[in-house]
Amino acid sequence: HGVWLLLGIVIGKILLTTFCYGSGAQGGIFLPMLVIGAASGAFCESLFSSLSLISGDFTAQFVICAMGGMLAAAMRTPILAILLVLEMTNSFSNIYAIGAVTIVAYLVAELLKEPPIYDSLLQAMTGQSNLESVQTFFQTNVPVVATYTDIPLQDLPLPDGTLIVSIRRNGTYIVPLGDVRLESGDELQVSCERGKLKDAKMYFQSVH
Repeated sequence: HGVWLLLGIVIGKILLTTFCYGSGAQGGIFLPMLVIGAASGAFCESLFSSLSLISGDFTAQFVICAMGGMLAAAMRTPILAILLVLEMTNSFSNIYAIGAVTIVAYLVAELLKEPPIYDSLLQAMTGQSNLESVQTFFQTNVPVVATYTDIPLQDLPLPDGTLIVSIRRNGTYIVPLGDVRLESGDELQVSCERGKLKDAKMYFQSVH
């Protein structure tokens, strides 16, 4: 009965979480992921022990390893998943087991080419089918020698979708108007499309 109860908890939690987010209701998904992972680990341990494949002394290990694996597969952050589980358990005795499960879960999710859960939620909220076009931000400094200094911002050949949001020079913020010229050492806040983040960073670091 315990095995079937745990299986029901896993399936029910997945369905309820899917229903809540599909309905557009506000709420967190971090705790539901931990509950699904913990219930899945407890179910696997109960199933194996009922089949006499293992002893019944590994419930805690299965639970915490499954939580780490669930976080790594869903969020694509294996190191963060390991650290979170270790912080919650306040013990390093199972670090190797958690690390192994977490890395395997991450690789399986990557091979299946499933997007991270937060990317999927962002796509659902923005209604964009291509997450590469979602805007992101980064900070950079103008090199001492750069090709784009002494040129008005309106004449800069910035990559498509790239915009200088703010300029900080000698502790003072400057509004990035069209006639403003960048100087070496300026701190820039730049907005660009996620798919062109690498090109935008390379442009601002170019010195030739």
